Amino acid sequence: MPEVTRLYVHAAWLYFLFGVLSGAVFLANQGLTGLRLPPGLVATHTHALLVGWAAQWVMGIAYWIYPRPPGTRAHPRAARAAFALLNLGLLLRLLAEPLGLVLPNPLLGPGLVASALLQATGALVFVASIWERIAPPRPADCAPGK
Repeated sequence: MPEVTRLYVHAAWLYFLFGVLSGAVFLANQGLTGLRLPPGLVATHTHALLVGWAAQWVMGIAYWIYPRPPGTRAHPRAARAAFALLNLGLLLRLLAEPLGLVLPNPLLGPGLVASALLQATGALVFVASIWERIAPPRPADCAPGK
């Protein structure tokens, strides 16, 4: 298993634990107090599970499992840069959104925009890093004897 894959998968399982444990706390709180959670906390929990766990797990496994066509490069630096961008954006969201619920925070809007841009850029960089693996073969690669 490539180092980049392990990076994505380890982070994915950490987000999974965070998402499941925070969800359990949220449900227990609602069951004991009858109070519904603010939408920001629900969004944070959901985002941790969808982007933090599911998307990163898929990205890590995709990097590992898609075959690399002969003559192409692996691009581990780009995949690591994508990981850093995605996680920086995700952590920014996981911190900014709950803080915006308890503190008057004029930076919440710009923080969420920065978070979204970092995550989207990370996703685009990741796709670019594996594009050669999922692009259709070039005609020269399909010639007899290849």
